[in-house]
Amino acid sequence: IRDEDAVAAAVAKAVEKSLKKAVECAPDLAEAHYQLGSLYLKQGKKEPGCKALHRAVELRAGYETALVELERNCTGP
Repeated sequence: IRDEDAVAAAVAKAVEKSLKKAVECAPDLAEAHYQLGSLYLKQGKKEPGCKALHRAVELRAGYETALVELERNCTGP
C-alpha cells in the first residue's frame, strides 16, 4: 500500500505542476482553472481550490460544472 500511496502522490504532484503550467500559458482558459481548482479541493487545499474555481466562472459565465463545485465546497462556514 505504501508504494501505491507514493505513486498516487507523485502523480498528483505531476498533474498539479502540469495544470499550473497550463494556467500560466493560457490564463484565459477556464477549463485549466477548473481542473486545478478541483485538484486542490481533492488535496484539501480549500482556499486555492475555491479561488481557481471562481476564476473559471469569471472566465466562462454560467460554467455549470465549476458552479456546482463552488456550491458544494466553497460556500458557508
